[in-house]
Amino acid sequence: MDGQVNGGSSHGGNIGVNSATSSAERSWGAAAKGACRCSARWRVAGRVPIPWRRERGGSVLLLLLLSACGQRAETPAQSAQVGDLLVSTGKTRVELVKPFQPGPANGLYKGVIRVSKGEGENRLFQVNAVCSMKGEPGWPTYDNLYGDPLSDLKQTPGFGGTPKRWQIFYHYDGRVESNGKLAAQPWMQRLKDNLCRRGEFDDAGRSPSPSSQSQPRAAAPDASAKAA
Repeated sequence: MDGQVNGGSSHGGNIGVNSATSSAERSWGAAAKGACRCSARWRVAGRVPIPWRRERGGSVLLLLLLSACGQRAETPAQSAQVGDLLVSTGKTRVELVKPFQPGPANGLYKGVIRVSKGEGENRLFQVNAVCSMKGEPGWPTYDNLYGDPLSDLKQTPGFGGTPKRWQIFYHYDGRVESNGKLAAQPWMQRLKDNLCRRGEFDDAGRSPSPSSQSQPRAAAPDASAKAA
C-alpha cells in the first residue's frame, strides 16, 4: 500500500506551492518528490501529513520531504511479510518475525514479533489473536490478544503457554482486561487493531487481498469461553 505525496489541496491547488513560489523552490521540491517515489512507504492509510513551509532557497522544504521519506509504514497484517513493521507507537516498534497462521474462531495464531523500544531493548513474543465479530449472535463482545515471551526462535510454547503468558481482553464497551505477567500496553492495542482490522486498519468496503479472500468465514465460538 505504497503512498505518494498528495498533490492537491481542498482548494484544488498544489500543496505549499503557489504563484509566488520561486523556481528554486520548485526545483528542490521536484527533486525531493522524485526521491520519495522510489522508496517512500507511508502510514496505514497511505498518507502522512507533511508540514510544508516556504523558506529561502527551499532547503527546509527539502529536509522535510526527505524526513518524511525515511518514515516506515505500518503494514496491514494480512499483507505483511517477515521484517515488515506492524506497529509504530511512540518509541515502540513492532516487526513481524514469523508469519501468523489463520485458524478457527476468526483467529491468527503463532505469529512471532519483535518489540523494540530504542536503546537496544528488543523482545521476542509469540502472539495469538482471536478477533470476535461485532453484533453477530453467539460471538463474544471482546477481542482477545495473548502471547508468550521467547528467548529465541527455537522456543515453541505449547497450547497452555508458558508461566510468563500474558492475555488482554479488549471489550467493545471500552474496558481493557489484563491477565498474566504483562499489563496492557499501547503497542498491544495497536497490534490487536492491525490483526483484527480495527480502527485505522479497518479495510471494510475495500477490495480484499487474495489472502483474505481465501479465508472462510469462521464459525461462532462458545461465547462463554476465553482462549487459554
